[in-house]
Amino acid sequence: LGGRAQGPLVEIDCASQDWEELERKLFGFVRGDTPETLRSDAGAFEKAQGGALVLDRVDETSMFIQHRLLEVLDHGRVRPVGSPTGFDMDCRLFATARQPLRGRVVEGRFSQHLFEHIAQLEIVVPPLRDRLEDLPALVTHFLGVHAFEWKGEMSTPRMTVEALRRLSSHSWPGNLKELSTVVRDAIRSADGPLIGPDVLALGAWSPRIHPRATEVPGSL
Repeated sequence: LGGRAQGPLVEIDCASQDWEELERKLFGFVRGDTPETLRSDAGAFEKAQGGALVLDRVDETSMFIQHRLLEVLDHGRVRPVGSPTGFDMDCRLFATARQPLRGRVVEGRFSQHLFEHIAQLEIVVPPLRDRLEDLPALVTHFLGVHAFEWKGEMSTPRMTVEALRRLSSHSWPGNLKELSTVVRDAIRSADGPLIGPDVLALGAWSPRIHPRATEVPGSL
């Protein structure tokens, strides 16, 4: 709802590459000694100008990258690799972490100064197993997404009460990505629009019923 709503949204997985590659992807780079040999690539900060930049899994960044991010947030300027100058930062910054950043700071694995910059507004998202009241809405969402991708049509399949209860009894170690995969595979395996528990591939599923499983409403 803010003024950057129509701007670009750029996401970088901070855990998917080494620090040199991540530095180039975040800040961009400039190479060459003459106008004829000059080559530059825009980084995520430049691509996100006027919009928002999401740093996914920022807790897994190296201390070098943390120092580079701190420079940007301290001075409001982004310096591409190989550039003596840079440009003013003009994007909103979001960061996600799988491990509590306060604990990483105590362990000496995350910069306290960087933490103070990015933790001005902190939102803690509990694991899926601790918020089963969200399961029906999330299943509905993934049913719509994967039905359109797989079937190529807008009709959305539904899950039976038994299927929802089985989903509610699972511990969901993979959280939303695991739920998305389970729903996608169920759509592919089902014979019709109604999905039962027999097509749910939950891996090491335990028959132990979660104490809140009976709270799940009827079929979606």
